[in-house]
Amino acid sequence: MRSTVERRIKALVAAQAESFGVTAQIDWRPGYAVLVNTPSETAFARDVAVDLVGAEQVTRQGPPLTGSEDFAFMLERVPRSYLLIGNGTGHGIGEGGCMVHNPGYDFNDDNIGVAARTGCCWPNASRSEGTGHGPIDFRPRRRELRPVPEPPKAQSP
Repeated sequence: MRSTVERRIKALVAAQAESFGVTAQIDWRPGYAVLVNTPSETAFARDVAVDLVGAEQVTRQGPPLTGSEDFAFMLERVPRSYLLIGNGTGHGIGEGGCMVHNPGYDFNDDNIGVAARTGCCWPNASRSEGTGHGPIDFRPRRRELRPVPEPPKAQSP
């Protein structure tokens, strides 16, 4: 879609310029990637959030946002989900109801625990076998630790 838009805008500018007997060039800068969450990872993130804070505290589908986000470039290559953790209503001083990168943003320190629990649970959580849906298991996974092999000893001459 982006390449089509770029191609069409350049063609329209060139045609309009030609109609006046001049030429025109566009300095096209592609900008940020579009952030698109993958459905499976988004459903999983929602389930983790519901398990942690309860369904009444989770907005399962918020309104689309038009801002840019660096995370979009990762999502072009790795299936994941970008989500927002509520920061307040913005009705009082320090309630931080605005988005980040806003001069009025004030991180709500009460979110540290929720954010930490959410982020810590994803790497260790797994879904039930089968459909990919079902209870989430937050128990830590045991990792097998392997000893580092000794380097070969140098032979003396």
